[in-house]
Amino acid sequence: MEKLAQFFVRRPTLFWSLMIGVILCGVFSYLQMPKLEDPAVPIKQVSVITLYPGAEATSVELDVAVPIEDALRTLPNVDKIKSDVTTGRAIIGVEFVKELPMSEIEQHFDLVRRKVADVSMKLPQGAMDPVVVDDMMDVYGLFYAFYGEGYSSKELEKYAKLLRRELLTVPGVKRINIGGTQSEVINIEFTPEFLKSNGLIPTQLMLGLQSATGAVDAGRVRSGSRRLTMEVTEGIRDIEDIKNLLLSTPDGKRVRVGDVAKVTREYATPRTNSVYVNNQSALTIAITLENTAVVPDVGKAVDAKLAEVMKRFPVGMETDKIFFQPDKVDDAMAGFMLNLLESVLIVVVLLMFTMGWRSGVIIGFGLVLTVALSFPVLSVAGTTLQRISLGAFIVAMGMLVDNSVVIMDGILSDRAKGLPQNKYLYRIGNNTAMPLLGATIIAACTFLPIYITPGSTGEFAGDLFVVISVSLLASWILALIQVPFCSKFWLGPKKKSEKNTELYGNALYRTIRSILQFIIGHRIVSIGCAIAILVISFVGMSKVRSVCSSPLSAAFPNQ
Repeated sequence: MEKLAQFFVRRPTLFWSLMIGVILCGVFSYLQMPKLEDPAVPIKQVSVITLYPGAEATSVELDVAVPIEDALRTLPNVDKIKSDVTTGRAIIGVEFVKELPMSEIEQHFDLVRRKVADVSMKLPQGAMDPVVVDDMMDVYGLFYAFYGEGYSSKELEKYAKLLRRELLTVPGVKRINIGGTQSEVINIEFTPEFLKSNGLIPTQLMLGLQSATGAVDAGRVRSGSRRLTMEVTEGIRDIEDIKNLLLSTPDGKRVRVGDVAKVTREYATPRTNSVYVNNQSALTIAITLENTAVVPDVGKAVDAKLAEVMKRFPVGMETDKIFFQPDKVDDAMAGFMLNLLESVLIVVVLLMFTMGWRSGVIIGFGLVLTVALSFPVLSVAGTTLQRISLGAFIVAMGMLVDNSVVIMDGILSDRAKGLPQNKYLYRIGNNTAMPLLGATIIAACTFLPIYITPGSTGEFAGDLFVVISVSLLASWILALIQVPFCSKFWLGPKKKSEKNTELYGNALYRTIRSILQFIIGHRIVSIGCAIAILVISFVGMSKVRSVCSSPLSAAFPNQ
């Protein structure tokens, strides 16, 4: 490291070119790195949906939900199984343990499909094949309300689908879901007198309607070497076609549905997905972003596209923001830059009083270079900027100056001792490079248990270890190169008053020396006090209240 430092000291143009490149790369990497509010940690769960038309909730539970639950309980790493059973429908949610690595989640989803496929053959007749929904792990970063006074839900849904199609063209948008829609149904109400007079029961009418409205295979015709497929093109298109259907009665009569029944088209009741904004019925547009997206940039692009599309929509249709993650990310980025500036100023000001203003500027400049050098490395490593990684920088600020302070103090001490410049600039770095590297690695390894913790904890907070390791190693490299270089040109010539100055001779050093001499001279008392403090610490730790929680519960308190 001494030769490397000497190499740059002798070539100042190369050094400044490299430092400018580091700063520019750091700024560019900071702007291009994916920016999120929280680390992308998906919820490891899957849902199994089964329809059993006409069955009561009790029958659905006993005949459908229970067999599926029993099969799913044999899966490994299952944390919780929850069923939601209503008339004609069962939704079974499977939540896996948080320690399950993401690399194995798809394999567990495949196991769920296999178990469901096996148990589907044992379900009662009339129950539809279960559907496995495994795309429930996305987190919505942008949430809009879409409404319009005087417009029906069907009209709003039509334009919401057009809006979704347009917004999906924005780079960084992964998926868009439309919520709050209402299902339309066609009600056919027969009078009891008609059923009684014709000897019909509702089941016969249902079968007749199903056969009349279902798809028909018209067959195929072979003409020479050609095989022609016949298709029935006239089908049910609207409510009038249903009214014109002819049904056969047991006595051979044919009656028109519209003559003997009331046919109406309306929304299903009761409503199950109701959303109201400003006392108006609305739809929701939930947007999931790519994990590599720069959220503020994507948010601006979505807003611009939304404003452009809404100009083509009918008057009265509006959108409102319900949740907008880019604003929170912008606040986090602004807070980080403010904290970085405050940290540099605090370091410079404090070191001005303890080591001189020139030393404070040198170390503060090294702190800025350390952060700038860390961003390109983190970008290549795939790290995103969010509350955990930015918080790691704030946590590391105090440690990032340790190496520089040691080197700076050694240079000042050797300089005060009267050593020549070619000695005092490099001696301390040559003697302490490896010990400082060891101390840096030990400090970084403090957060290693979080990084290697399997499951959601490591996925959520693992960036603590990555960011702190990269920044601390960058600070070690710069301390051995940048501090000697800047010391040569920024400390200025040695003043006459600095010669033959007695080091460690002021009142503070004398007090510390006296305390150390007392501790060393009374070894038994000192060791006894240390053991007593250790025992008290263990006892106090046992009294600390433990709370069982996970980073996911803190990040998503409403789930």
